[in-house]
Amino acid sequence: MNGYRYTFPVMVGGALAGAFSIWVLVMRLLQGTDPRPLPGGSIFVVVLAYFAAGIIGGVLVGLLRPLAHHMVGAAAVGALVGALIYAAFGLVAVTADRWSVVLPRGAGVGAIIGAFCGVMFKRAADRIGPL
Repeated sequence: MNGYRYTFPVMVGGALAGAFSIWVLVMRLLQGTDPRPLPGGSIFVVVLAYFAAGIIGGVLVGLLRPLAHHMVGAAAVGALVGALIYAAFGLVAVTADRWSVVLPRGAGVGAIIGAFCGVMFKRAADRIGPL
């Protein structure tokens, strides 16, 4: 059961990446023959970024799980993972000449949202017990 506590976040990250990938593929198919390329490259690059961010984020949550036993630690882990995920999305959402603007902003917003999510997951775990 102890190994599950470390692998579960990776599975969740992979599942979320899969869901976002399906969503972006459906949206791209609904666009039809749109001549505009994706700013970050092909749809493959976008899907790859989703899976990389989801799996790396899951590994970080699993490794840093002992810190999440406290509210401040849960917020810190959430902020770190949120910043990583939003920065990865920023890499594929815009062209390289705008990275210097988008990455810091994305990481900042991701850190705020991630910290909030970390606190919410900690509060839920305190009520219903850890996963």
